[in-house]
Amino acid sequence: MVDVTRSSGVESVVAADGHNRRREPDEQAGSHPREPPPTRRSPRQIHDVAQVMGIPPSEMTPRVQEALGIIVSEYDRARSDLERERERIAFYQDLADKDPHLPLVNQRTLMRELARLIARAAQSRTVSSLAILHIRNLEATRLRHGRAAIDGILRQTAERLSATLRASDIVASLGGTEFAVVLTLTDAAVAAEKMTSLAGLLRAALRERSDPDLPLEIAWGVAAFTAEDDAEKTMEAADSDLRRRSAPPPGRRG
Repeated sequence: MVDVTRSSGVESVVAADGHNRRREPDEQAGSHPREPPPTRRSPRQIHDVAQVMGIPPSEMTPRVQEALGIIVSEYDRARSDLERERERIAFYQDLADKDPHLPLVNQRTLMRELARLIARAAQSRTVSSLAILHIRNLEATRLRHGRAAIDGILRQTAERLSATLRASDIVASLGGTEFAVVLTLTDAAVAAEKMTSLAGLLRAALRERSDPDLPLEIAWGVAAFTAEDDAEKTMEAADSDLRRRSAPPPGRRG
């Protein structure tokens, strides 16, 4: 009969199911991002479990010890599986919220946060604004200088936006050549002033990356939102303002 009071009896179950699991193909290849390693826990001692359950030492016969060992092993394995699944879910939820190429949240997260702020505006009776930025001539620059040049421009724009705006503001990638910024507690007039200043900063930052024949331009539009609005209509209003302010017309955007 196996002495299940020894720690190795329980530890082997946790180790086999956790730390020593087979590596997934993406982990073997070293691709990024990878799932987090499973949480490791110390094995449980049978006598400690018996004490918690109120089993007197005189009743801890070999059969009772063996039965408790099986129960504890199965419980620890189920707990390990549950914790690993929770970590996996949190990992993929985090991936689903972020842009795959830039250090920003994506449009899915933007719309969720926008809806949350609109709902909060009903309680606080406040006004905030959404801005959409479009980098013009980027596609033409890509055709002339390649994808790597565009990736650098987009990353620099994302980093500059994040560094310049307040911690309470939200910066998101809309994919391609567009970004979105939620300016909290900011009405449309103040938001327009902020975007005028921000567009100037971005133009200066991107000037050295621009082709003299194809200078990069920043087009933008803003829309204030209150409790009476919704996320989709706010996005449409900001995009409409961008098209109204932009020159040349939308059909000639880079």
